[in-house]
Amino acid sequence: MEDSVRTHDSENTQGAGGEPATALFKHSKRPEWGIAIVAYEQPDKKGFQFEDGKLRIIRDGYYDLLEPVDLPRDRAEELVAQLERLGGITSARRDMANEARAGGKEVISLQKQLKAFTIKYPEGFSGETWLGYHRGVDAAKALKRHRTPMIASAAETLEQGVLRGLLSEGNNRGVFDIWIAFMKRTDLVSPKSLAQLTGLPDPLIDRAAPLLVELLYGEAPIKERFDALARAVPTLEWDTITAALALLYPAEHVCVRLNAFKKQALWMAPRMSHSKNPTGAIYERYQEMCTRLKVRVVEAGLTPEDLLDVHDFIKISLAPATLKLLDKVPEAPAPTA
Repeated sequence: MEDSVRTHDSENTQGAGGEPATALFKHSKRPEWGIAIVAYEQPDKKGFQFEDGKLRIIRDGYYDLLEPVDLPRDRAEELVAQLERLGGITSARRDMANEARAGGKEVISLQKQLKAFTIKYPEGFSGETWLGYHRGVDAAKALKRHRTPMIASAAETLEQGVLRGLLSEGNNRGVFDIWIAFMKRTDLVSPKSLAQLTGLPDPLIDRAAPLLVELLYGEAPIKERFDALARAVPTLEWDTITAALALLYPAEHVCVRLNAFKKQALWMAPRMSHSKNPTGAIYERYQEMCTRLKVRVVEAGLTPEDLLDVHDFIKISLAPATLKLLDKVPEAPAPTA
């Protein structure tokens, strides 16, 4: 039986740049309905098949309460198949199958990533190789790739009292100078991204410095703080905005490495829209993707310490050199009868 559901005015459900609408949705005010897919479309309305078994009609202009849901490809395929059976739908499954290579880009399954990673690091995140090379545990000198000493340095160098004290003195450039000098000490930010910060005029820095401090320490939702800084300095790249967040709050925030995250999303969030221009809405989805990825990695028996480990797992496990290690390990023979 169909339920006619009116919601208030909506934004377009298409992704940035006119990309196809996200395949999976949830109703922000009715979580008990579960996840939904588009069952059919007409010029003035769409039918959504929900997990609770009901087909609900949403009219044109009233889609804003339907939020996109990002799920790993394997889980998404299972759920789409379940919803198809509930509604007798076939188009959604065909759409998912047609995306198997994501527009010609090879989709690397999480299983392959985990296998390649454990070939390279047999002891995982807790092994001496990982802890020494990537985390910098017991290192005589902290290097750019060392996450643990950089976490400690972020807490000290970017201390809230220091930054807010500079703001109160009107020394907004001093805030930016500390931030830039700190980012030069980590490999989380590319030289190209840093170069775009050189020569910023004082009026722009005066507007952006308080927004930077609010991004790091404000109480407003992260999406609002993120967008405020990104709009103030449009030349900021993803890694520039997110590196300090990731080092100050490694359990909660993630440094976005755009190309690697786009590859990861082919499996973990196959219908996610991406943008070269950083936005708070997309950042929240990357943040959620990495949090879910951490759960999946833990379920596989590995123990990433935080989202910095997840960031490095994405970068390393999807690197062509790491994936080539799979060719050197023969598949286990099929069991004989």
